[in-house]
Amino acid sequence: MSRKISEFVRPQNPDAYRPQVPAYQQPHQSPQIAPKQPQPAERPTQPAPVATTPASQPGESLPPVDLNALDTHLDPLPEKKLRKRRFRIKLTKKRVIISIIILLLLIAGGIFAYLNYTASKVTNGGTILDLVTPGVPLKTDSEGRTNILVFGTSQDDAAHQNADGGGGLWLTDSIMLVSLNKEANTAKMVSIPRDLWVKLDEQCSVGSEWKINAVYECAAGVVGEGPSPSDYTKKDKEGATALMKTVTTVTGITPQYYAHVNYNVLKQAVDAVGGISVDIKGDGASGIYDTNFDWNCPNGQPYTCKNVYYPKDGTYELDGLHALYLARARADAGAYSYKDFGLARGDFDRQLNQQKIMTALKEKAQSAGVLTNPVAVFNLLNALGNNITTSISTGEMKTFLETLQKLKPTDITSIDLNGDEPVVKTGSYAGQSIVLATSGILDYTSMITLIGKQLSTNPAIAEGATIAIYNGGETAGAAATLQTKLTEGGLSVVATGNADPTGATTYTIYIAKPDSFTKTASYLTKTLKDATVAQTAAPATVPTNNADIVIVINK
Repeated sequence: MSRKISEFVRPQNPDAYRPQVPAYQQPHQSPQIAPKQPQPAERPTQPAPVATTPASQPGESLPPVDLNALDTHLDPLPEKKLRKRRFRIKLTKKRVIISIIILLLLIAGGIFAYLNYTASKVTNGGTILDLVTPGVPLKTDSEGRTNILVFGTSQDDAAHQNADGGGGLWLTDSIMLVSLNKEANTAKMVSIPRDLWVKLDEQCSVGSEWKINAVYECAAGVVGEGPSPSDYTKKDKEGATALMKTVTTVTGITPQYYAHVNYNVLKQAVDAVGGISVDIKGDGASGIYDTNFDWNCPNGQPYTCKNVYYPKDGTYELDGLHALYLARARADAGAYSYKDFGLARGDFDRQLNQQKIMTALKEKAQSAGVLTNPVAVFNLLNALGNNITTSISTGEMKTFLETLQKLKPTDITSIDLNGDEPVVKTGSYAGQSIVLATSGILDYTSMITLIGKQLSTNPAIAEGATIAIYNGGETAGAAATLQTKLTEGGLSVVATGNADPTGATTYTIYIAKPDSFTKTASYLTKTLKDATVAQTAAPATVPTNNADIVIVINK
């Protein structure tokens, strides 16, 4: 049956003419949220019948469609899906950025921890940041000097290994006192002979007296063995403290710091700055040669080795290994003469060569910009970390490096104890070949006087007066206390003791030779409050010990 077009026009109330559809087939009406995709569990087991009439069958109409409803459901869908995808992409990028930041922080923290660990292996406290922040002032003595004891032990030397091959000896084969005067902008070095005869603080396996090179290992309790890794720090400090005390006794100079190195330090430091230039001088035409190094010569031939190393005097470019050879060379002649091999004074020449190497190393490090570059300093510390310990903190290290940076070659000088006016000599004692001061066994007056003159900026020191101090007061130990004070100032105190008071002032200063030692007398009256100077010899009741000046503490 045919129908009119008017029958297909939408009526005023379409629902009234719309066939009823089961509830599960009714479309979702919420326009705010995109319709969910049907879940399997929500679908009927059988497909719902759809009232349709094939086009070939006239008279059957298509079911009415709510176009508004279709528009409502279709339009928001693409926009909401896109918005949701964009949100997920942004969230992923944010997570990646956060992950990268966390990773960088972990890496930075690890690097910082490693830098601090490296610095702590060498220095005594502080962090690596102290190398880039204002430095900590260095400790000084009464004359404004910073004194550093540098000593080297031989445990990493194959020639010093025990017979069984285990554990190197911990002898201090190199002992050097470096004195920095920041105000005067000077540095002076003095090497202490390793065979100098001294008293030990405590009884050791070698006895109560021995060469100074045994002080460290005796005090640390590591004779012939070396401390175990677990207690190395404690033992090392004990040995260094004892050596500092002994050096004070023999030089009259009190070190504020120490640096303990082994043989590898010199080699690594020289290589780290790219080698050094050293002016090498010998006493003979054959140059410098030491038979201790035959084992490292080509084919074990000493003459070949001689020609390869230092055939004549001159300035040589040395790498770390050859700098180490020079630092150790003392012309141990063996079957050869010292004259032929260029180090006639043996260990005394070796000491001066070690000082030359120290100066050359400083110059090269300065010219290479190492001393002012925190990264370069770290690299150097990293190279030396396992082979050096020091009581200098990281902050003090920065100040120390800044002080070195200002020094010119002419500002650095050496003190030769065996020079034109020797204050030490070789001898034999207790069945040992030793070094002793010219003033006698266990009497270091000659050494103290020379070193005091060379290091002091005090004009009184140049006069070289010897002083005896006697306590006439009621305070026990007053003479020893004053001795320490004057010795630290560079004066030479040769005797202390007790005596009756001789005056009303706190101190009476007796000068046997009138109008002599005027600068020393002026220095003493400024240093000792309430003092009287008497240009006469001390009373007979007061022993003089042949001192130029006698001080009596009256009260």
